[in-house]
Amino acid sequence: MNATDAIRREMSIFTLSQTTGLASLVFLAWREKTSVWDQWSEWGFADIPENTVSLCDLLSDQQQLTLAADIAIGLLKEILAANLEQENIEPIAVQRIEAQN
Repeated sequence: MNATDAIRREMSIFTLSQTTGLASLVFLAWREKTSVWDQWSEWGFADIPENTVSLCDLLSDQQQLTLAADIAIGLLKEILAANLEQENIEPIAVQRIEAQN
């Protein structure tokens, strides 16, 4: 099993906050030209397991960016699906009930 597969397996139990945090750390590391570990230590994302952070640093820059982009795309898909679901909900018509004699 390669590092990317191991990271994805660990992420299968992540919360939305952890998933978003991991992508953020990867993007920050790329921007600042540092390691994911450095960003994790600096920003204190303690809810993201150390093992996952270490595995991210085993990936090449391109692999890290691909992972972060995949996470971002997944999050966008969830947002779009939730919005479409909201739009497709038909409003319930409220009707007055007349008293019958």
